[in-house]
Amino acid sequence: MTVSINATIAAPLDDVWAMISDFPNLRRWHPLVERCDTEGTGEGAVRTVHFADSWAAERLERLDNDQHILHYAVIDGSNPSAIGLHGAISLIAAQDGATELAWTSGVDPARPDAKALDDYLEHYYRDRIEHLRAAVGATG
Repeated sequence: MTVSINATIAAPLDDVWAMISDFPNLRRWHPLVERCDTEGTGEGAVRTVHFADSWAAERLERLDNDQHILHYAVIDGSNPSAIGLHGAISLIAAQDGATELAWTSGVDPARPDAKALDDYLEHYYRDRIEHLRAAVGATG
């Protein structure tokens, strides 16, 4: 993992986890998703996420409802640089009913495109966290 973003979301852990853990329904909090098709359920399920100009197939590697951790891997897609990416989103309860989110991901750092992908993901994840905040009605 080579990118790590941490954020506080002013919403209860259970509300944030309900969004994150709903693997087939990424569209609930990711407004750029046009369609999300899922094969299977639970760990091992594969969701194919369709955007206006691209698509990605992501496999659910781990879903831990007790520890509030979700791991995924990009296994196919229209953007070859994303294939092989592994990511994890973890949540913990914070003070005042807020939630601390940690989103880490990356590809093999030896890949020639690893740095460019990391730079892209830094911005991409920050935008997605803002969308998650809006979806749970959080302001900060």
